[in-house]
Order: sequence, then C-alpha cells, then structure tokens
Amino acid sequence: MNLRISQESSMNDGHFFAMYVPVRLIGEKDSLDLRLQNTYSGELYSKNINFRIKQIIFDPDKHLISKNANIDVLLKEDCIVYPNPILDVLNIKAKEKITEVFVFREDGRQLLQIFPQKEKYKITTSSWSKGVYLIQIKTLNFSKTYKLIK
Repeated sequence: MNLRISQESSMNDGHFFAMYVPVRLIGEKDSLDLRLQNTYSGELYSKNINFRIKQIIFDPDKHLISKNANIDVLLKEDCIVYPNPILDVLNIKAKEKITEVFVFREDGRQLLQIFPQKEKYKITTSSWSKGVYLIQIKTLNFSKTYKLIK
C-alpha cells in the first residue's frame, strides 16, 4: 500500500503541523490501525499489508480532524463524487483521467455529457432543480454510476 498524506490549512496561511496521524485500514475480514508520523505535507508512506483494503479512515476517533472536514481517499479503482447532497458545485476526483461523464435526471433524461480528460473535474449545479440525479463516470479502466440528491 502506498499512501500520501497532504495537509491543507483551514486558515490558508500555508502552515503545516507535524503530527502522528491515526489511520485505520479496513478489509473484508481484517482491519489494521496505524499511527503514521507525518512530518511534511505530501509525505508518502509505503506499507506491506496482507489483505485487500476496502476502506481507509483517517483519524477514526476524530481527535485531529474536524467532524465537518472533507477527507479524500482514493483506493486504486475508486472515484469520489461529492458532496451528496449536491450544493452548487459537484466535485469529481478519480485515480486516472476521467474520459466521460454523463448526468441523467431521475426520469432517465440526459442532462449533460462531458469529456473532462483530467483526474479532477467540477460541475456547476446551481441551475439544477431539486431532485435525484444519476451520474456515470468513465475512465479507461473504470465505469460507475452514482445516485445523487440536489
């Protein structure tokens, strides 16, 4: 497992706090708690783990991170689509270049088709009416549909 920890200050002052970061790795049957000494933003950790990781939880007991903080965790095949419920902007982050995005209304009508060709993409949703939407994200090796609420 390779894990990179990057820290952004909520104060936008560029300060970084060196600290131990508790991380919980969860598999189908196994879990492992780690305490990583994070000395700089963007630090990379490599660990041999003997099970397939399904979920990673940073600071599981919320001692370091605010309960309202956004934590982005991308496993190898994952894509993150947030927030849900949608506010004014929908964020998409993938491990590889996003080749195509489709957005459908709940009744099946296509609202958007986009070809981002990058790993991170934002869609302005302020003009969308309240309701349920389906968003399909495609990369060269990944395709998944997410159900979102506006």
